[in-house]
Amino acid sequence: MRYHTFAVTALVAGLISSGAMAQGLDLSGYARFGLQYTDGGAGGWNDGEVAPATRFRLNLRARTATDSGVGLEARLRAQASNTQTVVFNAPRFTVSGGGLSVQLGNISGAFADTPGIDDRIGLTGLSAPDKAARIRGREAYDDYDSRGAGAAADNGVQLGATLGPVTAALSYSDRNPDGAVDRRRRVGGHLAWSAGGYTLAVGFQDSDIAEEDLVLMSAEAAFDGFSVDLQAAESRGVKKVVLRGSVNLTPDAALTAFVAHESGNPEATRQWNGTGGGIGIDHALGGGANARAGVVRRSDSTVMADAGVIFRF
Repeated sequence: MRYHTFAVTALVAGLISSGAMAQGLDLSGYARFGLQYTDGGAGGWNDGEVAPATRFRLNLRARTATDSGVGLEARLRAQASNTQTVVFNAPRFTVSGGGLSVQLGNISGAFADTPGIDDRIGLTGLSAPDKAARIRGREAYDDYDSRGAGAAADNGVQLGATLGPVTAALSYSDRNPDGAVDRRRRVGGHLAWSAGGYTLAVGFQDSDIAEEDLVLMSAEAAFDGFSVDLQAAESRGVKKVVLRGSVNLTPDAALTAFVAHESGNPEATRQWNGTGGGIGIDHALGGGANARAGVVRRSDSTVMADAGVIFRF
């Protein structure tokens, strides 16, 4: 793993010194650090419930355009944390033009791109209980993998289209069996409309694994100083609904709160049947830095909290 650390350092230094950033290569990312509490957890100090929560992420995006205006892009990510040394993920390649795009490799995932699906509580997301698509305590759909091959290992491809206020996407991945796993094909998609601060969206995923079938509907309204969104998801009879809102306390600070309810889990996952909620605060410090903190109670009754600082570059 030390080799990977040296490789990343050498690569970044080489790119900067060679002037590649001025020739269509963008470097961006963030660093975050703080503390996280997990009720009943282990692995922290003295194998306890409190542990550091750190992450460094570096995105590399190479881009160019043909004489006819077709955009070409390749994206790569290096990431490390307090629990993982630095690793590269699999790349994603994109061709775009005229409101259309095609992704190949470590695709972002058409279902994962559904507006309103993101988590917004705390420094780390606190296991994302404010996402309706996180059912049975897991997110079983194709999305951009920061630490591995993602759908690139499953022959992932994605089509996207934008026409005025309407966006749509369709993705496909196919994991070939290797003796240890069965074949798994996923088809995902979304259709969304956004205008005047209002967003309506519907997303779906169909998979060879029944528990990965998903349907999601979301609606969001953003006003001057506050916003509210409603998400509803269903997976083979398991349903989850999330109501979430944010309000600006000051020009530099915002408060976000949510309530979530999950039902319909069978005996094997019945611990997730219940109601949860949480609250988080985000305070802009300037210079691209924010102080964040949050506390949640998941539907399985686990309490989590975190606090720390994130800065982007």
